[in-house]
Amino acid sequence: MLSSNCLAGINPNVFCIRDKMRKIILVTLSFAIWMLSAAAANAAELCVTPGGTGGCYALPSQAVEAAVAGDTIRIKSGTYLESVTINIILTDLRIIGDNPVNTVVKNSIFSNVFTVQSSGAEIANLTITGGKSGISVSTTGSVATIHHNIIRNNAEDGITSPCCGSSARFIAFNNIVMANNRYGILGFGYGEPVYNNIVFGNGSTGIRNSSASYNSSYNNASTGNSNYSGTTSNIGNISLDCLFVDVAGSDFRLQSTSPCMNTGNPGYFDVDGSISDMGSFGGPASALFWPYGNGGPVVTNLVVDPPIVPEGGTLSIRATVEIR
Repeated sequence: MLSSNCLAGINPNVFCIRDKMRKIILVTLSFAIWMLSAAAANAAELCVTPGGTGGCYALPSQAVEAAVAGDTIRIKSGTYLESVTINIILTDLRIIGDNPVNTVVKNSIFSNVFTVQSSGAEIANLTITGGKSGISVSTTGSVATIHHNIIRNNAEDGITSPCCGSSARFIAFNNIVMANNRYGILGFGYGEPVYNNIVFGNGSTGIRNSSASYNSSYNNASTGNSNYSGTTSNIGNISLDCLFVDVAGSDFRLQSTSPCMNTGNPGYFDVDGSISDMGSFGGPASALFWPYGNGGPVVTNLVVDPPIVPEGGTLSIRATVEIR
């Protein structure tokens, strides 16, 4: 990723900030206003905050219990002691944290932090720790998209799907999966796409039985050399230390000399337009939380011109933002 700061979204309606001097700058955004589909209009957004303030739920599981298929749950920064099951009727449920550093869902070793029993679940922007497994995709036909998480220090696996014919599967990209007692990422031969992940320091194989490309899996298992097993594709995989800024201090940004910088999936770009980095701060979706774990620029002024437009019209937004 280039050194200049840049913020962009994962859809065409994006804006970008470049400011090497970390000053206040102006950003102009133009986009078309389109009519929402009926499905999108019916989807709800629920929120979770520590203590359940501001009309939000206090725990992610409470929001999941209240949700219906297609809803989005936004989890604000904080630590939540929790075990969350996404049941089979909650198709296309999105659980999105503020950022992958300060939004922590933590459990005991006796149950998984997240258990996915539905199809279309998305889990992103969280630290997931302390459980039996971090995320278990557990039921026949269940599918989960897992991205931009830090999944660490679980008693068994970081990400897992069950053995022997259940057809449960996951897509995992731009995660950091570290220090779990067994496998980092464990599939069961269903061709789960696994890319742009950094997987290290796990007790057994780093990535097993998945379609793995453009990952760095290193220093896994007690021997330090069990990094990939039974994987297919294997394009662009490396086993090199990614040179984080400060592992002990949980600063998982990449140093400028990291072999994981600009070596991710070449068809998938960082917010500055360069080839994607591996890890939780790479790829276009990292724009949702800036390149740091403590949030993005602060918008200090916002002007919409014109204030009213017809359906299908165009407006401009001028935002004054302060780079943190």
